[in-house]
Amino acid sequence: MHAQHLGSFDYNVVVPGTKKLAFPFHRKLGACLRKEIQSVFAR
Repeated sequence: MHAQHLGSFDYNVVVPGTKKLAFPFHRKLGACLRKEIQSVFAR
């Protein structure tokens, strides 16, 4: 989706130990990342 803007970098996602990851965490994480990326490019 935004691959052309993100380049060929590695990105690390840090989840605080106080947060509990519940199934399906990968879908929720993907949705949050898409939202954050879109907000960056909307500026």
